[in-house]
Amino acid sequence: MNEIMRNLIKKILKESIEDDLTNEIYSFTDELYKEGVVLRASVRKDHEYDDRLTIILDLIRVDNNKPGEGTRGMNKLIDFADRKGLPIRLLVSTNYGMKEDWLERFYNKFNFKTIGTHPFTKGKIMYRNPE
Repeated sequence: MNEIMRNLIKKILKESIEDDLTNEIYSFTDELYKEGVVLRASVRKDHEYDDRLTIILDLIRVDNNKPGEGTRGMNKLIDFADRKGLPIRLLVSTNYGMKEDWLERFYNKFNFKTIGTHPFTKGKIMYRNPE
């Protein structure tokens, strides 16, 4: 087998792993959604930071105003990440009306650390290694 074929097979296998892990996330986020918790995340290679497969958290929002629901959603995502040995990266966003300092304290409870600032939005980038 030549080098080109080997690299193509590696690429296909990596994409398949990313898709499989993302589909596993979708399975429990669908359950959360039925209960009023919107959580969008995917798994992909994090080219911006360390080239590892990483869970990218795009959004967590609670539509049902029940205290503790955001924490419950984060705990489900973190349990999954820890089981799979995957870090999580997110961008702190105030698009849904939450204050940046409140969001940062919320994510700090789950051992997220600020690792930088997004060059365009100027929002804080936070990262959590699996435990």
